[in-house]
Amino acid sequence: MGAPLVMEALNTALAYGSTSWKYAETVLADWERKQYKTVDDIKKNRKKFFVMTTAAPIRKECVPDWLEDYQKQWETPQAPEPPIDVEALKERLKRYK
Repeated sequence: MGAPLVMEALNTALAYGSTSWKYAETVLADWERKQYKTVDDIKKNRKKFFVMTTAAPIRKECVPDWLEDYQKQWETPQAPEPPIDVEALKERLKRYK
């Protein structure tokens, strides 16, 4: 394997959160088994893999209408913010000048 493939394997390892050489070595072995010769081969097949893995529909759970009201009763109410006294803030700013 050439240097460009090794660099791509290291970048792939970093993208998946790994900093070990063993991970990059495993990636290289996988590419060798799939007979990838260039970085372009890897990128083309990576796009195919991405399309295949993201094409599955996302499951959406049905939730009853009353659940939102039920959950709201357990939330702690937020205290209203006190009104801002602009004149007092101006006086404080004058003291710091």
